[in-house]
Amino acid sequence: MVYMASRTVFRNLFALVIWLTTIIVFILHGANIIQLPEMVIGSMITIDTLVTQFYFRKKGTEDAEKGQH
Repeated sequence: MVYMASRTVFRNLFALVIWLTTIIVFILHGANIIQLPEMVIGSMITIDTLVTQFYFRKKGTEDAEKGQH
């Protein structure tokens, strides 16, 4: 039980860190404080999309049986 809870907490914190980092970087880039190539912005959008898809995915039958998130 503790293993699953720590795993869920890690996933939540990881998703939060990824999203907050992206938001901060986009704000800094938009305010011309930092300059990023378009490739970096595109890759950050891709990473955020993958994290979001993983975070809100439907549970598979194996995960649902184990009670994992």
